[in-house]
Amino acid sequence: MGRIDIRPQGREGSATKTEKSRKILSAIAFLLVLAVTVSLTAAVLRPRHVSYGSNWDVYVKEPKNSIDVLYMGGSAAYGGWNPAVIYAESGLTGYVMAGSMQPASVTYWYLCEALKTQSPSLVMLEGKSLLYGEYTDYMELNIHYMPWGIERIMATVEGAPCEDWLNLFFDLYTNHERWKELTPGDFKKVLVPPNASPNKGYTALGGVIPQGTEPDVDPMPISEAQYQTNLNYFKRIVDLCEKEGIDLIVTINPTFRQFTDEVFDRVEADVLAMSPHIRFLNWADAFSEMGLEPEQHLYDLGHLNVEGAKLFSAYTGAYLKSLGYAPREQAEENRRAWQEAAEYWKTR
Repeated sequence: MGRIDIRPQGREGSATKTEKSRKILSAIAFLLVLAVTVSLTAAVLRPRHVSYGSNWDVYVKEPKNSIDVLYMGGSAAYGGWNPAVIYAESGLTGYVMAGSMQPASVTYWYLCEALKTQSPSLVMLEGKSLLYGEYTDYMELNIHYMPWGIERIMATVEGAPCEDWLNLFFDLYTNHERWKELTPGDFKKVLVPPNASPNKGYTALGGVIPQGTEPDVDPMPISEAQYQTNLNYFKRIVDLCEKEGIDLIVTINPTFRQFTDEVFDRVEADVLAMSPHIRFLNWADAFSEMGLEPEQHLYDLGHLNVEGAKLFSAYTGAYLKSLGYAPREQAEENRRAWQEAAEYWKTR
């Protein structure tokens, strides 16, 4: 007589389901370990970046909701506005969250990311950034240092052609050959991220422009289609600021990299048409008003040097103070840090 199987019915099915669950959990665990490993490897291979814009690692070290003003745009922003000098003049805390040749599409997502930890009263946007091409050679730099999240993903998808997404989504692919150049500092920066900096996003540029250099005045540098794309993203910046109750000022910072009056007039008209609450300030030729001497205070055609940035920043601080902007209350520790930053730049 054959053996009778008296096991409860369905046990075999339950065992199969349990085995499947274990395999799924093992696969998930493997993917998580792989993701962490890849992320840490990418962080080690990624060069440290705390200047020339895109310095998110330092920005996130600022105390939450302690920033009065965000300064945004391209290199004319991070090479012109020195928040510590503006603080010394007005008491307003600030941070320059900009990127080299950063188009309006990325600036919008920068603002979205920046507002996760700060609630500024004012955003100042350097307006020449509205005349950049949508995709530039600096796109990798501007995006690779963004924190991971929907903002970084959208900045990539909306701002770059799909053939460049591999580099932008996976900077390990871009930096994989750096393993030959690794130093102990590359490992240390992952374990000990940088602290808050007295630069507050500003990048000091030393040197002076050659004597006799004249302003470089150009016509519209981008196509009509590209300009309209930039305006569409700028409208999103406007809408976000209005939603969050943030004032918006668009400026043309004083440099010798300029455009024709027709270009600047058009940008001003298009910007002001977006909202009655925007201020537009064309400071392109305001050198004498600010005490700027081109042969003393310009680093090159497109940027102020250290001394020029001091004068321009002091002027900006006085201007914001004249508009009635007042600093928010700060914790004592952060107040001392800002005073130390202001003192630091008095002697530089």
